[in-house]
Amino acid sequence: MMPALYRYAAGALAVLTLLAGIWWHGHSRGAAGVQAEWDADRARLNTKLLAQERSARAAEQQHAQALATIDAKYQENERNAQLETDRLRAQLRAGTVRLSVPVVSGSCSLSATGVGAGGSDGAARADIQPAVADDLVALAADADAVVRQLSACQAVARADRLIAD
Repeated sequence: MMPALYRYAAGALAVLTLLAGIWWHGHSRGAAGVQAEWDADRARLNTKLLAQERSARAAEQQHAQALATIDAKYQENERNAQLETDRLRAQLRAGTVRLSVPVVSGSCSLSATGVGAGGSDGAARADIQPAVADDLVALAADADAVVRQLSACQAVARADRLIAD
């Protein structure tokens, strides 16, 4: 009776081993399939992420280039304006250029050279003193500098809006 029991036990053990092997084989193949799907998803996401990073870098470089262009233009305008202001102030100091204002005839005492000087229609004009003219040119240069700064700020804001869109 024992040998038959051993045969049944051995048969049951063989069937259990076979079932365990089949289960393990199916589990391994299923796990490998799931892992392959995960790996494919991860690869797709990585590809998409790399494309987005490249796009962001390109946009960042384009924005940096736009800002560099704005800065270069601003610096050039500042240099040109400073040169022009310096040239005008030197001409005022040398007396080769004079600033004058129109005046109503008889409203102030003018010398004969002040009346009609520089005006083709014979309107009375009064020369501004060189020191005052220099101050007026400096004030105008400061005002122009503020306009150039504002224009540069507006250009930067426009460039920032383009990158945000």
